[in-house]
Amino acid sequence: MARATKKPSPQDVSTNWLVILVLLVLLVSVSLIIAYFSYWNVIEPDEVRRVPYDFYVSDLAGFDVGTDAIHLGTLTPGSAASRTLFVTSPFPSDVFVSLDGACTEFLWVRNKTFSLAADETFELQFHVTAPPEEMDLNCSGDVVLAFYEK
Repeated sequence: MARATKKPSPQDVSTNWLVILVLLVLLVSVSLIIAYFSYWNVIEPDEVRRVPYDFYVSDLAGFDVGTDAIHLGTLTPGSAASRTLFVTSPFPSDVFVSLDGACTEFLWVRNKTFSLAADETFELQFHVTAPPEEMDLNCSGDVVLAFYEK
């Protein structure tokens, strides 16, 4: 005797698809959350150093030889200045440089990324060009050095 198979009702089919869809969305959501937090934990720097910088634009030029920050001095409109920062790390690392503060559009950093061997010194060049039309401009901020151990 042949057994008759019962055809599922439309309600049973839609319930099954709904359960599958919810499980799929849940699986994708959990995977994305794990990937997001894994990514951010991997790229956290081992060490971050902030070095202050400052420069001024005025009708009189001047310079500052202080070693407590990157002092680029007082510039006349349209003039330029440069300073060098010597960077050393006790461990082999990749270093990423960024600028945080006022007037960063006038600053230029040569080699925003570089690698260091243990106890190696790297000369990091900073250049500023004063805007040609600005007067009495007071700019300061931080150079942010992020060290990622190799």
